[in-house]
Amino acid sequence: MKLNRIQARRSRPSLLLAAMLSLAAACTSPPDVPLEAGDEINLSTALAYREGDPEIEVVSPKDGATVTSPVELVVETRNLTLSPPGETQDGEGHLHVLIDQPCEQPGLVIPTDAETVHGSEGMGTIAVELPPGRHELCVQVGDGFHIAVAIHHRIAVNVVEDRRSGAADLSG
Repeated sequence: MKLNRIQARRSRPSLLLAAMLSLAAACTSPPDVPLEAGDEINLSTALAYREGDPEIEVVSPKDGATVTSPVELVVETRNLTLSPPGETQDGEGHLHVLIDQPCEQPGLVIPTDAETVHGSEGMGTIAVELPPGRHELCVQVGDGFHIAVAIHHRIAVNVVEDRRSGAADLSG
């Protein structure tokens, strides 16, 4: 069956409308992803939301907890695999703790200094020696070469002296 020009013109808008509606449906966020006014969203972002963005959460200690040093941070991951430093693949990284400083900008090398603990060796726990006082901790994922990615979780802890460690040894 041959379409004449009028029929062809009529079918184009309906195809265009169907394509636009399909794209709009793909760009909407699921109900559990809150969007704010002015947020931009594109097709790749919508797909990332559907698959689940990688994220980390410090589950212990809780934000604001009073702890003794060394502080053992327990981190849970979602849609991310922790791996040792070195060459990694997409979706992999390892943990760093930035002490009393802001999280590193994505794409920059996470510093090697006294206020940064590189570690985790692919594990979900990392121990940090801290002096008594209040400390802000940024647990941030870096790739295999310690390049910061935009996956982090901040907590604050209040470190107190462990009175047991200062006790005199009377055993002998």
